[in-house]
Amino acid sequence: MGFVTGAQNFDVVSLGDVVTDEFIRLPEGAVHVRVDDDGRWLEIPLGTKLVIEDDSLPATGGSAANAAVAMARLGLRVGLASYLAHDQIGLDMLSAMRGEDVDAFPPIDITGAGDAFASTMVAAIVSGLSLREALRWPPINAATTSSQYGTQSGLLRHDDLIRHLDAAPANFVARDL
Repeated sequence: MGFVTGAQNFDVVSLGDVVTDEFIRLPEGAVHVRVDDDGRWLEIPLGTKLVIEDDSLPATGGSAANAAVAMARLGLRVGLASYLAHDQIGLDMLSAMRGEDVDAFPPIDITGAGDAFASTMVAAIVSGLSLREALRWPPINAATTSSQYGTQSGLLRHDDLIRHLDAAPANFVARDL
């Protein structure tokens, strides 16, 4: 329940992994590209010492982070639910997300959240709900699933889902984009 009422500050919550992409510029000379029938190959002779230039920069990436940043840049209020390590890299990722106006917070366990989302959408449509009303169901079940450990312990029964929907803010509706 806390997740649902906390989400009222967001237009959308992106749920998934955040990773660090490391882009490096390799020095010329020691590194070669070979092309053959199987594709293109980056070859570095065994034992070669490569000095990574200081201008390489780590970037926060991953589907959930990329989608969150894109939506925030388009003017939506975005939350990001993801695991971040409690180290400098995790803090850097958190800082990068907040620098893009994305509010990041950790779920307990996202295992099964996508399955909960998809299966809840199917159940809502098969139950005869309009698409607009059906779209309200999946984020509730995915959020409660990610608020507990395991893939099924957070799944809601129909009556519990309806109680969550009844308690949701008035603006928790599907809108045309």
